[in-house]
This record gives sequence, C-alpha cells and structure tokens, in this order.
Amino acid sequence: MTFTFPDDRLSFTHPAGWRVEHDQVSTSPSVETATVLDDAGKQQINIYYSQVGDAGAGPAARFLLEVDPVPGLVGRTVPTPHSSFYVDHVNGAVQYRMGLTAGLPVSPDGKIQAAPIMLGDRILAADVLFTGEPFANDDAAKAWYWGAEGQTLKAVLMSFSYR
Repeated sequence: MTFTFPDDRLSFTHPAGWRVEHDQVSTSPSVETATVLDDAGKQQINIYYSQVGDAGAGPAARFLLEVDPVPGLVGRTVPTPHSSFYVDHVNGAVQYRMGLTAGLPVSPDGKIQAAPIMLGDRILAADVLFTGEPFANDDAAKAWYWGAEGQTLKAVLMSFSYR
C-alpha cells in the first residue's frame, strides 16, 4: 500500500492491512504528522513532515547497528537520507533508535550527527516507536532487526520517495 502526503511529493509504502493516520496540524506554515499502525493497531512509525523545524539535545555516545541509503531519496537532498538503526548512551541509559537520518548518524571520525532531512522547503523525520526497554543488549537488538518485524519496518523506511 502507498501513502502519499497531500503535497503529492513525499510517499512511502507499508504492508497491506496496516494503516496511516495523517494530521494536517497547520497549512501555513505546513505542519503534518502521520503515524503508521500495524494490522493490530500498534503504532509503529511516527512521521513529521513540516516547514517548521524542531531541535533537541544530542546523546553522549552513539553506536551504529545498521545503516542503508534510502534509494527514493538519493539525490533529493544532501547528505543522502539513510534508514538507520543505532543505540544512544545518554546519562547511563541505553536507547535504541531506528528511523531516517540525514546521512550517517555518526561521522567517519566518530562525531554524532543530528542534522534534519531537508526536502525542498520541508523537514522530514521518521522514527520507529519503541516502547519501554525493547532489547536486553545489542545482540538482542540485532536479532530483532534481522527478524520479521525489524525487516518490515526497515522496508517501510527504505520505501520513502520524494519527487
């Protein structure tokens, strides 16, 4: 199934039986959110697509588990958006994250990168929603990622396209 935002530029696919709840928060400036829900009604991915930005503090340390460039966004913005799965260590807590990132979430020299994905005059953020402490350790996180649920969510992230 394909979902296309009202501007007819940004779209993505999701499994049949899943649904998207879209909200046009504001039209001027444009602020849109969308939540992707699985066939059981569980919120899986939150998407922010807007002409208004947001900022947040960065983590103390970040470790990559898996990253891949998103084919439908290659050449649409610099740096190339990636589907990224990584772990942040913040004040002694471990937080697993999966979503779209502007380029690699860690630079080759080890610095944390948290730039927004810019598409035309809009910002895009798409994050998998983890509730509670989903993984006991990195090995458990990788096993989940390479399993059915992780690969289904990766497929949604990799399907984003902008024209």
